Amino acid sequence: MDYNNYFPSNLGFLIKKNGLSRKEFGDVIDKTSGVIGFYIRGDSIPSLEVIINTARFFNISLDQLVRIDLTIEDNYSQKVLGSNVEKQLNSMENKITYMYKTMSKQLTIKQLQKLEKEIDKEEKSNSL
Repeated sequence: MDYNNYFPSNLGFLIKKNGLSRKEFGDVIDKTSGVIGFYIRGDSIPSLEVIINTARFFNISLDQLVRIDLTIEDNYSQKVLGSNVEKQLNSMENKITYMYKTMSKQLTIKQLQKLEKEIDKEEKSNSL
């Protein structure tokens, strides 16, 4: 299986992108700044636990952390930020659908129509 390991460069990029020092990030995953330096230079291979905790901390997938060169700004913007936004939108859509179904069982048609008008009005005021 042929793949690239971008973990070292991605780690350095993500630490810098998030305005952290090596020490600050090391404190998060319980490693010294020196060990973080070894990871960034590729002098040491982190454990699977460290890789998983790193992905969780930066809210990205393991695949994104290891196999995609995030130092290329388009990759970071499209693959990481884009997928996180998509996940959030899908989650919001599911919550709204659930709320609508729950509310529609409890409200009369007139109350729903009034609610829809209020939502429309709110959307118009937010778009301005």
